[in-house]
Amino acid sequence: MKRVMNGSKEGKGITARLMAALLTAALIVAPVSGCAKAPADPSAAPTDTPEAGKPVPGIYTAEQIAIIETDIDSNSEITINYTAVGEVAYANGRVYYSLSKQGTRTDESGAEIVESETSIVSTNLDGTDSAIIWGPVYASYDSGSSYIEQLYLSSFEVDAEGNIWIMYNHSIYDTTDPFNMVSESTDKIEKLAADGTEASSIDVQTIPGYDSNSDYVQDFILDGAGNVYIRMIGNGSNYKVAVFSGETGEYLFTVNETGYLTGIARFASGEIGYFVVDARTGSGQTLKVIDFAAKSSAEKPFTGRASVGDIYSGFGEYDFLYFVSGTLYGYKLEEQTAEPVVLFFDSGIPVDWIQGIATTEDGGIVISAASYSGRTNVGLELQLLTPNLDPSIGQKKVITLGGVYLDSNARDAAFAFNKASADARITFQDYSEYNTQDDYSRGAAQLDLDILGARAPDIISLTNLSTRKYASKGVFADLYPLMDADETLGREDLFENILRMTEYNGKLTSIIPSFTMITAAGKKSIFGDKTSITPAQLREIADKNPDSKIFDNMNVDDWMSYVTMLTLDDFVNWETGVCSFNTPEFIELLELAKRFPKDNPTDRSAITSYEEYISLQEAAGEALKNGKTLLALQYVYNPGVLRDARNIFGGEDVTLIGFPTTGSSGTVVMPNGAYAISESSQFKQEAWSFISYLLQKTESADYTLKANKAVFEKWAADEMTPLKDRDYSTPVMIMMTLQGGMTTGISARSYAELERTAMFTAEQLDNYHLSQEEVDAARAVIEGAEKASSYSTNKISEIISEEIGAFISSSKSAEETAAVIQSRVQIFVSEGM
Repeated sequence: MKRVMNGSKEGKGITARLMAALLTAALIVAPVSGCAKAPADPSAAPTDTPEAGKPVPGIYTAEQIAIIETDIDSNSEITINYTAVGEVAYANGRVYYSLSKQGTRTDESGAEIVESETSIVSTNLDGTDSAIIWGPVYASYDSGSSYIEQLYLSSFEVDAEGNIWIMYNHSIYDTTDPFNMVSESTDKIEKLAADGTEASSIDVQTIPGYDSNSDYVQDFILDGAGNVYIRMIGNGSNYKVAVFSGETGEYLFTVNETGYLTGIARFASGEIGYFVVDARTGSGQTLKVIDFAAKSSAEKPFTGRASVGDIYSGFGEYDFLYFVSGTLYGYKLEEQTAEPVVLFFDSGIPVDWIQGIATTEDGGIVISAASYSGRTNVGLELQLLTPNLDPSIGQKKVITLGGVYLDSNARDAAFAFNKASADARITFQDYSEYNTQDDYSRGAAQLDLDILGARAPDIISLTNLSTRKYASKGVFADLYPLMDADETLGREDLFENILRMTEYNGKLTSIIPSFTMITAAGKKSIFGDKTSITPAQLREIADKNPDSKIFDNMNVDDWMSYVTMLTLDDFVNWETGVCSFNTPEFIELLELAKRFPKDNPTDRSAITSYEEYISLQEAAGEALKNGKTLLALQYVYNPGVLRDARNIFGGEDVTLIGFPTTGSSGTVVMPNGAYAISESSQFKQEAWSFISYLLQKTESADYTLKANKAVFEKWAADEMTPLKDRDYSTPVMIMMTLQGGMTTGISARSYAELERTAMFTAEQLDNYHLSQEEVDAARAVIEGAEKASSYSTNKISEIISEEIGAFISSSKSAEETAAVIQSRVQIFVSEGM
């Protein structure tokens, strides 16, 4: 039987190739905010500048620990796809880490074979004297097979005596039908002596009621007495921790929880603790420890950030650690305080995800961590962190970058800026710390108060904020003088229309570095060469096609949500505060609402098979091709928008017409982050230096368009190059939108890898590259956009939604409904101004 090794902690599931085949939505990065108790003094300054010339607490340097070379590296036929470090441990002056490597080769028949190996390695802190102390276990399988057997190294621990505890998971998957995947799974823990010989083992199947087909073991940990605690998900989402005697291997007891355990850690006291999150809502995080004597769990107070995700075992004065927003925190149970331990942003160490943490006796911290650079994951690496004692760090100007969310491009730029800048450093103030379980908007509300009260960070991330009201109050600096004085970046380097979207009275009050767009495509045989359409014109075309839907699978609420999100600026003048919802154009949009059903025609959540899903996509494509559906909404995130639109319509000639609008373009910019500089900042020039640095980034970590025109031109040139001639020194991602709007993609390391995939035909691969016409069309769509979608329009959406119900039920006319909406929204906007 075939065996696949993988060192991922949570790494069970469907294959990467299959996941890529199921990618059906546009690539939009959604903000994710955590929640926590608000700081005691909301009016306090966000950060304190350390005493000049003194070492800064939390600032570390990182040195990569060399990873051992193994047999898979020396095989010239194998192309290494990834090398990843999993769990780490430190004992008796040695670092221990689990190591997974995977590569591909082509067999005699041309099939792609995945080769992999997993080991546990022991090494000195400098990477010397490395030795494999367990494994390596090798594997190979045909990547096109629907039957896969996998053997996972879930986690491992090294105890005080130098024994190594290892958890395996053995799983078999049949992915013939991805909607009804068949799997079988068993788990085992082995205790090995320091020389690698087996000393004892624990059979997880002895847990009462254990079911190998439905019980999922996640990881384990040892307490101070050597007992084994296994975190697992049981049948019917029964979350629990099963406890065994480490000495005898005997099952002792199980602690059951009603919510999901985000992680498990050994506290400094030797107790075992974890967070429990409501499995249904994903909120309500509660800190608990296991009471070994009572065979139950007990709550502990937690006043730090609530949504901490995974947690790590504590050391020194910290009971446990957690990582969020570029900072590793230590938590003290007795004081109920969270303190920053490592400031990765300030240190210029790019870390986005930590897999394992271990500490040394002299204050060093060993981590296995991943970061993301450009469009590729640089992998899980082993790093040794040591305090940076350079006193000049304390002389740098501290520039606060504050917001409730930091997009990936700004995050990457902050890491690089801090590493390169000699006189300034960026520190991130995460306003989501103010959020509570009952109010996830408190962070944005506090940032709003700080902006208006002249306590704002130097640089403000405007995600989830309505920026227009600040512009009229003069709290944002004009960025144009700073840009005009910049020798490395000028107005001519950026899309001028993107700049105009954030102007106020000729001043550039904020800037949008990256964005996606929403447009709509229609057949030229129906819409001609129109590049925009008014509500009245759309209604006229809809009247001529009474048996056709305007958009596929869209109901009344969906339609009005898009109306609010994409056309709001047509009806609200944010500079004057004047609304105009009682106009013929808005009344036409209301009349069009009657063309949509109250409920979605197709409940896609009820799809039970892959065949059914493909059938629906094909039907949607045929409806667009034969005119039974008039328009297709399309997200624009790369230069291939016209090619994708043609594919959606089955190869028909199309025009990019946009959403109905009173302007000259119905294509709307969706900011992937906007930034302003506080007028009260003492460091405007240094703050602009960072924004300039961000604007000049040439790679996209999130597949979005950039305000910098050179980024688009470089990307377009790459996309015009035939796949056979691409540079595969770094993986090439290709995304293809097919008939009906299904998007599929793959990251490939060679053209031969693309040829072997079953995702695309030879004709699709040959024709994938863009033509000059398609690049010109994408550039025209970007340059023609006139407006950005409005953040924080929830209240306006709520007003429109409340009034649309009476209109649809015919108790009110469109004119009457528009008048009520006009009155209510005008009051709201006037109060907000």
